[in-house]
Amino acid sequence: MKTKHGFLKWLVILLMLIASTTGAMAQTACPNIAKTFTVTPGNVGNTFNWDVSPGDPGVEWTISDAGTPSTIITFANPAISTIYTVTFMETDAVSGCSTTRTKSVTVNPLPIANIALSNGLDLSCTTPNTTLTASGGTSYSWSDGITVVGTSADLIVSTAGTFTVTVTNAGGCTDTESVTTTLNNTPPTASITNNTGATELTCTLTSISVTATGVGTYEWKKGTNVVGSAAGLSITTPGTYTVTVTGANGCTAVASITITENVTPPTAGITNNEATTVLT
Repeated sequence: MKTKHGFLKWLVILLMLIASTTGAMAQTACPNIAKTFTVTPGNVGNTFNWDVSPGDPGVEWTISDAGTPSTIITFANPAISTIYTVTFMETDAVSGCSTTRTKSVTVNPLPIANIALSNGLDLSCTTPNTTLTASGGTSYSWSDGITVVGTSADLIVSTAGTFTVTVTNAGGCTDTESVTTTLNNTPPTASITNNTGATELTCTLTSISVTATGVGTYEWKKGTNVVGSAAGLSITTPGTYTVTVTGANGCTAVASITITENVTPPTAGITNNEATTVLT
């Protein structure tokens, strides 16, 4: 009767172990993320031992607290999806009998996140935006460090900042990659120096000399017609002249000057005071 009672007690303990660990064991796992495995002891004082196979302990996986009912296992990154067997053995403090329970855990490799650039990382007026294209997974999430700014592989960026993509593969494992963009959209200065000091053409002042200032290249226009590409311009006809200064970053600034013209001749007349045109 005592033997039967002991057998029934051990059977109950075994069933409790099976029930308590069936849901606790993870069937899939990602590398470098600690997984907790827990069993409910059959009796106070029972001893436990956890193990993982295959692989080298400390290299492919690590176990902490192997002698307790709850242990933490961390798997390394496998080259391919690998099935490991997690084994726990409990020895009953009363009967001395041991029972073993195993669970298969599939460890999926980490994805490798990559970012391709359409226009580099240095943004300017010439390159106002760039497209960041992530690869290496099945889903993507972009962040600017504060909020999520995109959930597709491609992200169009037109501002300076650090952009990080989280790549998730089919196994649910993730990897991240970041790039930092810069932005130079400061326009140059543009002004016009009137070297002649006058803005009106006359019969005696037939040209006016002006010089554009500002770091960059120059383009002078009168209306829609290009009339010069140097800093200096000699103006001989009236009108509004506009210079566009283009900086190295492609940004522009404009300045204008209006020249008028006064070439209306005076009236000329002769009064004959003698009332004759014959000399005598």
